Order: sequence, then C-alpha cells, then structure tokens
Amino acid sequence: MTNKTSKAGLILGILSIIVFPLSFILGIIGLILSLLGLEKSNKNNTRKGIAIGGLVCSAIGIFLSILIFPLLIATLLGGFPGIGGTIQTSNTNINNDYWMTTDVAIPKAVYENGAYNLIMINQIPETIKLSKVNFGGLIIEPNDFLTSGSEVRLTIEGPCKESSDVIIDYTDSVGASYSFAGNKPIRVDCN
Repeated sequence: MTNKTSKAGLILGILSIIVFPLSFILGIIGLILSLLGLEKSNKNNTRKGIAIGGLVCSAIGIFLSILIFPLLIATLLGGFPGIGGTIQTSNTNINNDYWMTTDVAIPKAVYENGAYNLIMINQIPETIKLSKVNFGGLIIEPNDFLTSGSEVRLTIEGPCKESSDVIIDYTDSVGASYSFAGNKPIRVDCN
C-alpha cells in the first residue's frame, strides 16, 4: 500500500518537469512531500517506489528549472554576450558576435579613407604569432606576436566590399600552424 504523501510528491515531481513556469516551486514541494512519504514508508514498512520516483522527478524538475530559467531570461533580454545579435558602431557592422567567439576575435572592422581598420584579439590562452590575414581577398602579413588577451590593430588597403570572408593564419607557441576560415563574413559600411 502506498501513502498519499508519496503519490502527491510523485505527481508534483512529474508536473515540475512538464509545467515550466512553476517547475522550481512544484519541484521543491514535490521533493518535500516525497521525502515525507519516504519517511512514512520506512516507518510503516511499505513500498518506497512511488516516493523515490517523486524524489527523482522533483530533482529533475528543479534541475531543469535552474538550467532553463537563465536561458529564458537571457533570450528575453537579447541573448548572451558573444552569441547572436550584431555589433554596430559608427561605421561598423560586423556580421554578428560570432567573430567574438573565435580564437582570434575581430570586435571591430571599419572602412575609412580607402582601407579597412581591424582590431584583432587573441583569445587563446597562449601567445600566438599572427602570420597572415586574408580579408576578402586582400592579404596582409603582420607577423605580430599576441599574448593571450592582447590586441593588434591592422590596416588593409583596398576597395571596400560590404561583405568579406576572413581567413586568419597563425602559429602557436610550439610552432603548430593554424588556418581559420570564419564561416560568417564580416560586413562593413562602405558609405
């Protein structure tokens, strides 16, 4: 015979998984009722399966609410920094924050006075040597060393293209060479 407290805990535990806006509250109440039901089952020497099921479901509901709630808030507020959206400054329209998540980030790209002006940041936890940047077919070989977190400003002369693919070649501290071709172009305002 099962007790009503265990059944209520299981029902609330299941609801905590299904009914998101109330997941955390239902999960906590389900957890408490399931613990009380488990205690009753131990005292009365009755089956514990429903109480244990309530504990598991309630814990899952609480975990999911803790995981999903920040994602929901971030989505409502416009996303997480570095994921999605666009960067727009006075003369810049970088495709999206994708370029802030790459090993060599490009937070700013501006076209002025017949040249692209780029800021590049090393986001790798070691020093790299920036050997070549291909920006929409325009190539520059800066040979700059960048420690982790440091930035370099590059100027690449050439005609303006509103959308440019980027390939960045660099070498790490042990001499391994990498060539990164971004899967999203960088867009600039040519006006």
